[in-house]
Amino acid sequence: MNAAKAEIFIKHDGKLEELAVSLQQALCLPEFWFKSDQEPPHEVTAMSECLGFELWLYASNQENECNYTLKLESSVRIQDHESTKFHDMSIWLAQHIEIVSSVHVEV
Repeated sequence: MNAAKAEIFIKHDGKLEELAVSLQQALCLPEFWFKSDQEPPHEVTAMSECLGFELWLYASNQENECNYTLKLESSVRIQDHESTKFHDMSIWLAQHIEIVSSVHVEV
């Protein structure tokens, strides 16, 4: 089975919720929902699902100037995950987001 994944880093001066709304509008995504980790430090993750993809947006711990990470992955059944070949579309996603929004993105 083939599937897609992406991981991009975003520089955004506002809050996670504001970035989620910006991406939601630019990419025509359903509304993000927010969930806190059960373990300290209780980081908040914004999540959305669209057209067979799951998206996660959260504060980044990267050492570059980007302060958020967006991950995207095809929805795959757990039992098929090991035999699935994931194709990385990070560069395409970063370019697309920069075309359709004012969000600064790095791969």
